[in-house]
Formats: sequence, structure tokens, C-alpha cells
Amino acid sequence: MTNVRNDPRLLREMERDGLDALLAFSMENVFYLSGSLFALQDNIRERLSVCGLVRDGTDFLICAQNEVSAVEAKCHVGRIETYAEFDRSPIELLASLLEEQGLGSATIGVEKRYLMTEFYEELAARLPKARLIASDRAIEAARAVKSPEHIGLIAKASRATEDAVADAFAAMRPGMSERALATAILEGMHDRGAQVMRHNIVTVGDNARHAHPYPSPSKRLDPGDVVRIDVGGLFDGYGSDIARMAVVGRPDERQTEIYGRVRGCVHSIGPAMRAGMAAKEVYRAAVEYYAANGISGYRRDHVGHSLSILGGHDNPMLHRGNDMLLEAGMVIALEPILTDETGRRYTVEDTFEVKAEGAELLTSATETSKMAVIA
Repeated sequence: MTNVRNDPRLLREMERDGLDALLAFSMENVFYLSGSLFALQDNIRERLSVCGLVRDGTDFLICAQNEVSAVEAKCHVGRIETYAEFDRSPIELLASLLEEQGLGSATIGVEKRYLMTEFYEELAARLPKARLIASDRAIEAARAVKSPEHIGLIAKASRATEDAVADAFAAMRPGMSERALATAILEGMHDRGAQVMRHNIVTVGDNARHAHPYPSPSKRLDPGDVVRIDVGGLFDGYGSDIARMAVVGRPDERQTEIYGRVRGCVHSIGPAMRAGMAAKEVYRAAVEYYAANGISGYRRDHVGHSLSILGGHDNPMLHRGNDMLLEAGMVIALEPILTDETGRRYTVEDTFEVKAEGAELLTSATETSKMAVIA
């Protein structure tokens, strides 16, 4: 049973925000706090699950009865309570449990960015003496710094993803479709242990003008096309997020130049990330790298992000206004995207573990000095 929850940081952040208890409702934070992950948690949000942590260190999980067998297999909380869907409101059970623990008048942290308004209003009505405030910041701050075991799980997921992408590129031939490439990546990920694809972005040629399109069954890999992929999956709940590029046939001089710049930026500023460096300094380093390499006025919404518990975006986000400091044990996915004159995106996204002095590349399973070749 794997437990990567950072209790010292969680309790510290709860104390900072004055929280007597913290409640998680989202798939990623229920998993982070309890170790429980079940497939439909994000798809059926009315089938609410809740994980709570109290300032004294006690914890609990509430879920629907039909999910309890999956929950019990990996859950590491001290108490599990269930409700029969449609017979009893999960919020009614939650309020009763909090009252039982003497928290009816407490300050309780709630995931306000996730919990549906209907459930939030019901909780407020059932606990009229409680003070409900946002817990999102506290949970994010705690999970931003990973344990060595957690980092090892991310590195393992990342290597499997890299291998799946490399094999998919090798299996492609000119004339095959975007969707065929996406399918090959999906199958390769599943063969290597992924339960879920979080995202599977494949763009060929002009489709690279779009950030996150669905893979097309009609768009073909034609000679001279540049291929961009951005993919990530869940391996027992631990996620990956990488971007790689290929070219159909031989790349031309301009394609090679642009790719070399974006890859060079990642492998220059990535290892230089270190504890104590502000997120906005990493963004500025990307701007300065590109300026020194002939690209002035570089500007994007962000150039990377912390890798969340399920492989998505998390704070610190690497944008120009973020003062949040990097800390040892953070895992950063760096992606300073470039576009060519036609708006096509060039992307290399690599994952780094931040350390006291510099950062270590975790996504080192494939050679990225040149684009992969599809021939």
C-alpha cells in the first residue's frame, strides 16, 4: 500500500490557514490523501467521494457503497464510511461525521475550485455554525513537494511513456494518419502498465497550429510534415506528461533550427532550476535564452508547471508573475513552446526533479537532440 501523502506539510499548511479540518473532493486529492483511485470518480461527480484530514492527524474517507471494494484495496486512512447512492446524500453523511468528531463549529477547508455549488450549499446548510473556507492552496502547497518514493513513481511512469512514444514513432510510415499514431501511443502506454490516458495530443503539419485538437483519422503523415505529440497517462495513479517531435522524412533547415532552439532552451534552463528560485525566474530564463538565440519578445502564458498527483498542471506554474519559490523535491514539467511563422507549435516537454543545486532530468529514456524520423 503506497502512501505519498506529505503529512508534515499538510498539517503545517492547515495551521497557516487556521483549518481545523481539511476536506478533499477531487479525484486527484482524494487519491493523494487516501491512496484510493477508482475509474468513474471524475466522470460521475454526483457520486461524491470525500477524504478528510483533521488537525490531530486523524483521517477518514466517504464513498458510495458500490465503490468500497476498490477503495479498501489501497486505502490508507483510518476510517471508511459509505452511503447508498440515491438513498442518502453524501453531504448528510459528511456533516454527521464532522459533528460526531466535534467539528460542527470548526473552521473547515473545502476544495472550492472543485466542489459543485449544490453540494457546497448543502454542506453550509447542514453545518450552519462551521466556517467553510478554501482548502485548495493548502493541499497544493503540500503535494508540490514529493517524497523520494513519489518521485521514483513519476520517473517510472515517465520512462514508460517515453518508450511508448518512441516505439509508436518507429512503427509509423508516411501516409498513415494522426489517429493511427495516437492509437499506437495508447496501446504502447497500456502495454507498459498505464490504466488511463490523461491526454493524447497528436498534431501533424498544419494541425500543429492548434493547441489540443483530437487526432484526426484523415490527416496523413506526408513527407516534410513535422509531428508534435504531448501525452500523459496514469500508472497506478501516478502520472506522466511529456512532449516529443518527429519529422516525416528529412527535416528542412528551418524545421531543424526551430526544433534546436526549443530543445536547447529546455536542456539549458531545466538543469539550472534550483531550490529558492522563483517560478517567474524560470520564465525569465526562457525569455533570455530565446533572446540570445535570435527570438526577441518571447511571451507565453507559462513555460511549464509542477506535475500534479495525477499528472496534470499544478502550482508552481512557471509564468511571468509567479513569485512562488521552487523547493527541493518539486517535480517540474518544462515546456517553453515555440511557434514558426505559420503558427505551428514546436514542443519539447521534459520533467525535472528540483534539488538544492540544480535539477535532475527524469525523462532521459529517449534521445531528443534531433527529431525522431518517420520513414
